Amino acid sequence: MINRYLGQENRSQTICEEHCKFTVVAQPTGYLLLWDSTFSGDDEFYFGDQEEMGIGIRVATLIRVEEDEDGVLPAGNGAMVDSAGRMNGKEIWGKTADWCDYRGTLQHQRVGMAILCHPQNFRPSWFHARDYGLLEANPFGRAAFGHGETSRVMVKPGEELRLRYGVLVHASTKETPPDLAAAYREYVDAAGR
Repeated sequence: MINRYLGQENRSQTICEEHCKFTVVAQPTGYLLLWDSTFSGDDEFYFGDQEEMGIGIRVATLIRVEEDEDGVLPAGNGAMVDSAGRMNGKEIWGKTADWCDYRGTLQHQRVGMAILCHPQNFRPSWFHARDYGLLEANPFGRAAFGHGETSRVMVKPGEELRLRYGVLVHASTKETPPDLAAAYREYVDAAGR
């Protein structure tokens, strides 16, 4: 699939193109979505610095981490954990990791979605992890996540920027979550080096 990104002021101007490929693989732990995108353009373009970039997921209200203090929503029963063992938004937000999983219980099943970051992306991704049900992996927001100067990732004519991620959607009637370290290795093998 090819996506064209158009100029805000001149809608006939193509800023860049994204050549993307999506593959879904059935695995014993669930379904693995492989996302592989390459960005290029005839003219120089860049990616800016903000929190809401990269790849993201939203989870069902019941499996978010937070409890609603006003009592409007049912309390969430979920948790987030990353490859370094950090838990929930307070510990994970703004940190890099190989993967991060948002999990909980829905209709008597342990369910979750894990974002898996490819080790050959141009830099590690910081996680925009929010207890209200949002999880994003973002390699662009260096300043947004408090890790230095504002990032401006330039792509010159004739160059390409490739990004690869996996999303593992998993469910189980068991109390133990899937072995996400093993799932990450399987993702890297499936995505290729």
